[in-house]
Amino acid sequence: MHWIIGFVYKRAEGKRDTSGRIHSFDTLTEIPIPFDDVEVFIQEKWRIAGDKAGSGNTANVGSINGTIDDFSSGNGVFACEAEFHEYWRRYKRTNQERQSAYSNIREFRAGRMP
Repeated sequence: MHWIIGFVYKRAEGKRDTSGRIHSFDTLTEIPIPFDDVEVFIQEKWRIAGDKAGSGNTANVGSINGTIDDFSSGNGVFACEAEFHEYWRRYKRTNQERQSAYSNIREFRAGRMP
């Protein structure tokens, strides 16, 4: 079982330290915090995983594209953890390889397997 701790925030404009200064522990409170509106969630990986690769032309597991409530509630595309594992274990590495297999959860469920 894999758990994800999500740290979601908004970048705070104008709060970036651009001085180039090296801070010691004594001056940590002087560093402007570059983010606001922090929300944290903890969720099982399969519950927030998407059916598309996370980066470019690889087979890295991507996440859902949703609201913080979707992530907190685990509103992912997989019906169960077993389906998630089967989908990603068979997911082809490149776009070309996926042409003869499946490229999304709908095709996977329809039986378009390699």
